[in-house]
Amino acid sequence: MEGVCDLMSNYGVSTDTKTGTKSYIRINSRAGESITLSNVNFSSDGSRELKNACTHFVSEYEDDIISLFKGSNRSKDSLEKELCSKLCTKRTSEL
Repeated sequence: MEGVCDLMSNYGVSTDTKTGTKSYIRINSRAGESITLSNVNFSSDGSRELKNACTHFVSEYEDDIISLFKGSNRSKDSLEKELCSKLCTKRTSEL
């Protein structure tokens, strides 16, 4: 789990010009190919906020996250769906 939140520097804030909705998008390619981006804020504030949120989430739910991966023979997609459905739902209900 260590180091996963450091990868948040690969993301920037994108703002939808019609709705003003903000989302995080990948700003660095995984394989070195060029990426075309529009409406993306490259400030370090967005990446720092995302890293801080990741760090908080991982520290809060580390045991739950590890238990999902421990001894699992499930596919990556299956694990991703289970992680998001269980932990994200749990986190949202606590807000």
